[in-house]
Amino acid sequence: MTFGPILPDGRRSLIMVSDNNFHPLLPTQIIAWAIAPELSDSAKPSVQRLWEWLGKFFDFRG
Repeated sequence: MTFGPILPDGRRSLIMVSDNNFHPLLPTQIIAWAIAPELSDSAKPSVQRLWEWLGKFFDFRG
């Protein structure tokens, strides 16, 4: 799982990959989402803390 580029409309992309572990009946999957930036005022502090926490483990650029 990784954050992808910021999309032209301002949303952040989130990309997930799941491999099949060499199992012939399981598919390898690549899934992408667009995350909307709109948040309520009460949600902003907790989301900011989440981004700060994630920033310790991932290099966010964009």
